[in-house]
Amino acid sequence: MSGAAELQLSSGQLQEIVDAIAAAVRPTIIDLGGHTFSGDLVDDVLLIPESTRKNSISIRKGTLELPPGSQLVVRGWGVRLEDVTIKGTGPAGRRGGLGYEFRHADFTSFLWVDGGGVSLANCSLQFQGGTTVMPQEDDVPQKGPEHLAAMVEKGGSLEMDTCVVSAGGRTLGAGQGTSLSLHKSQLHGGVAVRDGCQAKLSSCNTQAASSKGLCLLVTGAGTRAIATQSSFDDGQGGCIRVCDGATADLTSCTSTRTIQGYGAHVDGAGSRLAMRQCVLGPGHASSCIHVTAGAATDLVGCECHHPLSEHGLCVEGAGSCAVAKQCVFRDTPDDCVVVVAGATAELTDCRAHDTQGIGLKATGAGSCLTATSCRVHDVAVSGIVATEGGQLKLVSCESYNCKVGQGLWVQDAGSSAAARQCKFYKNDGSNVYVADAATAELVNCEVLASVNSTGMQAKGKGSRITAKECKVQDNNIGAIVVCEGADADLAGVDATNLFIQDAGSSATARDCRFHGVKTGACVAIGGGCVVKLRSCKMYDARSSPGLTIQGSGAKVSARDCRFESNHGDGIFVSDGSAAELVGCKVQGNGSSTSIEVSLQAKVTAKGCSLDKPVHAHLAGEYVSLDTASSSPSSPHGASALRVSAPSLRTLAPGMVTLSSSGQRSPNASSPKAGSSSRSLLRPSLTVDLSSPGSSSQDASPSPGTSGGLSPMGTPRGHALVLQDITIVRTASGGMAPRKIVSVSSLRRKQ
Repeated sequence: MSGAAELQLSSGQLQEIVDAIAAAVRPTIIDLGGHTFSGDLVDDVLLIPESTRKNSISIRKGTLELPPGSQLVVRGWGVRLEDVTIKGTGPAGRRGGLGYEFRHADFTSFLWVDGGGVSLANCSLQFQGGTTVMPQEDDVPQKGPEHLAAMVEKGGSLEMDTCVVSAGGRTLGAGQGTSLSLHKSQLHGGVAVRDGCQAKLSSCNTQAASSKGLCLLVTGAGTRAIATQSSFDDGQGGCIRVCDGATADLTSCTSTRTIQGYGAHVDGAGSRLAMRQCVLGPGHASSCIHVTAGAATDLVGCECHHPLSEHGLCVEGAGSCAVAKQCVFRDTPDDCVVVVAGATAELTDCRAHDTQGIGLKATGAGSCLTATSCRVHDVAVSGIVATEGGQLKLVSCESYNCKVGQGLWVQDAGSSAAARQCKFYKNDGSNVYVADAATAELVNCEVLASVNSTGMQAKGKGSRITAKECKVQDNNIGAIVVCEGADADLAGVDATNLFIQDAGSSATARDCRFHGVKTGACVAIGGGCVVKLRSCKMYDARSSPGLTIQGSGAKVSARDCRFESNHGDGIFVSDGSAAELVGCKVQGNGSSTSIEVSLQAKVTAKGCSLDKPVHAHLAGEYVSLDTASSSPSSPHGASALRVSAPSLRTLAPGMVTLSSSGQRSPNASSPKAGSSSRSLLRPSLTVDLSSPGSSSQDASPSPGTSGGLSPMGTPRGHALVLQDITIVRTASGGMAPRKIVSVSSLRRKQ
C-alpha cells in the first residue's frame, strides 16, 4: 500500500485495534505481529467505520478473538485483511451497542460487511460457539436466527482469496448491489446468495456440514451466482438450490453426497441453473438434478450418476424445462431422466445407461421429452417410455440392450411418440411397444433383433403404430404384431413378417416388403381382423405361405401385390375368412397350388396372375371376376372356377357330364344302389363353366362332344383340384363330359 502508515500492535487487546483504526488519517497498515487479540470491546463491536473509505485500512498477521455477542463490522471501503484468523466464540448479538439493527431478523453474524468493502487473503473465519441452525431447502430456519460466519449487505462487497470458513457458519451475501467474490477458499459452512446479490466462486470447496444446510443457496429475483472449478459436497439438506427467480451458472464444478435433498434443485418461475462440464454424484440422497415449479436448467457436457435414490434428472410441473447437450445420466436406482406433470426437456447427444429403472421417460399430460442423437442402453427396464399422456419426440436416437423391457414403450391414452431415423435393437422385450390407446409414428427407423419378443407391437383398442420407410428384421418372435383391437399404418416398410390377430385389429400396408420369415407366413391375419395390402411383396417364407388368413370375420383386400418364392402356397385362406385380390401375382411358390381356400372361406380375384392352380375344398370358395384369358407368364390368370358345398352326395369315379348351370346331365353315370366299388363320400360340387357372352347352346353340350375348359382358363394338360376330385380337360375345344377321378394331390396330366 504506497504511502501508507504502518503500525505495530502487541498489547493483545482488541480495543487497541479499534483505537488505531479510529485514529487513522491516511491509509494505514496494522501489523499484529502474529499475536492473538481478545478482550472486551466498547459497544461489543470492532468497527471499521465509513471514514476509512478515504483512508484504507489493512490488518495483517494475527488473530482476532471476538468475545460472545461481539462483531467485526466493516463500513469502510478498501479494507484488507491478510493472514488473519477471526474467531467467534459465541452467537453474535442481533443488535450492536452502536444502536443499529440487522435488516434480516433471521440472521446474526460475527463478520458483518455493512455497506463497506473488505478483502480477505489467506484468512480463516472460525465460528466456534453457539448452536448454528441452518435452514432447510425452503430456507426457513428451524428455530431462532441463523448465526452466520459472514454477512454482506447494503451494497457491500466481500472478497476472499485462499481463505477458510469453518463449519460453524455460512457466508451470506444479500441485497441489491451486494457482491461476493470467493477464490480458492474452503467454505465449510456453505454459501448463500440472496435478494439481488451477485456472487462469484472459483476453485472453491463448499460444504454444509451443519444440520439441514445447503452448500450453495441462490434465491430471489435478480440474484446470480457464477461458479467455476468449484466443488459442493456433503450437503445436509441438499448441495445446490436456485429458487425464487434467481440464476446460477456453474462451469467445471462437482456436487457430491447429500444426507437429504438433491444434488441441484431449481424451483420457481424465473429460476435458472446453467451447468457446463459439471459432475453431480455420487451419493445424493435424491435426484442429482430436480427442476420444478416453472424453473429451468441448461446442461452442457454434464454427468449425473449414482444417486442413492430417484433420478439423474427430474423435470416436474408445467412450465418447468430442461435442455441438456452432450450429457451422461447413468447408474441410477430409478429412471435416468424423467419428465413429469407437464414439464418439458430437450436432450441432444446425451447418453442414459446402467439404470435400475428406465432410460428416458415422459409421463403425465403435457409432458414432452425431445431427444436428438441420444443413446439409451443397458437399462434394467425399458429404454425410452411415454405414459399417462406423455409425449416423445425422437430424432436419430438409439435404444438397445434393455434387459427386461422394451426399447421404446408408449402406453395409455394420449401418450405418443414420434421417431425419425432412430434404431431400436437387441432389447429383451419388444423393440417398439405401443399399448392401451397410445400412438407411435416411426419414419426411417430400424427395429432389429429383439432378444425374446417382437420388433414392433401395437396392443389394445385405440393403439396405433404408423411406420414409414422402416426396417424391421431379425426379431425373435415376429417383426410387426398388431393385436387386441390395435391398428397399424405401414408404408415402405421392409419387415420379416406382419401378424394381425384378435377381432377388431386392423392394418394398412403400402409398398411394403415382408420376407425371410423362418416360421409362419410373411403376413398372417387372424379372425375378425381387417387388413389392406397395397403394392406389397410377400416372399421367401421359409416354411409357410406368403399370406395366411384364418378365422371368422377376417377380411383382407390386396391390390397389386406379389406373393412369390414362399415355401408353401402363395396364399392360404380358411376358417370363414375372406380375401379380395386385384391385380396380384402369385408365382414361384413351393406348394402345388397358388391359392388354397378351405373351411367356408372365400376368395374373389380380378386381374390376377397365378402360375399354379387354385385348391378350393372343404366348402372353400374361389371366385374370379375375369373373362377367360391366359398368358405364358400367368397361364392361370383368369380361372373362373366357383366351388361350393351346400349338401353331400356320393360321386363314383367315372364319366359325368356337367352343364354350365352346374347340374349333372341325365346321361351321366350314377352309382348303383348298394354299390361299394370305390364309392367316395364328397361334398356336392358346382362348377361354373360359363363366361360373359357365352350362348345357351354353348352352355348345354351334348354327350360325347370333345373340348377344352377354356372358359375356366385352365391350360391343356393341367388340372383343378376340387376336394381331391380332378376335372380333366379334353384334347380339343368345346364342352364335353369330364372324367372325374379321385386324386390325392395335384398333378400334371400327360
